[in-house]
Amino acid sequence: MRVLIWSIVGWVAIVPLAIANGALRQVVLAPRLGISTAQPISGILLMLAIAAVAWLLVRRLGPQRHRTWVVIGTGWLLATLAFEFGMGLVAGRSWPELLAPYRFVDNNIWPVVLLWVVVAPMTIARARGLSRSMP
Repeated sequence: MRVLIWSIVGWVAIVPLAIANGALRQVVLAPRLGISTAQPISGILLMLAIAAVAWLLVRRLGPQRHRTWVVIGTGWLLATLAFEFGMGLVAGRSWPELLAPYRFVDNNIWPVVLLWVVVAPMTIARARGLSRSMP
């Protein structure tokens, strides 16, 4: 239960960071650098923010099985997709609009960010020596 609660706390911590990152991209980076340059910078910044949250989560939870870290990352991915599509639909966006970021248009690296969401907890745990392969 402790792992579940802290996994949810971790994902909830990522949400405002992602929203702030999107605002930074739209308000500061894109007008100054153009969207094709702003997109990858924003993606990298978000991946760094996710790494920071994963680092704190791994530190809080301590040693866990590899499978636990993969389940956490997969949960983060599913929550992110549900949030993205849910909020987009509530805002009245069309399916083509919602799916546009998944096509690498204008150097958008959103699919790479989503891959990082899945592997970040396991990668950080392994780097810190806190991932074990026990059954």
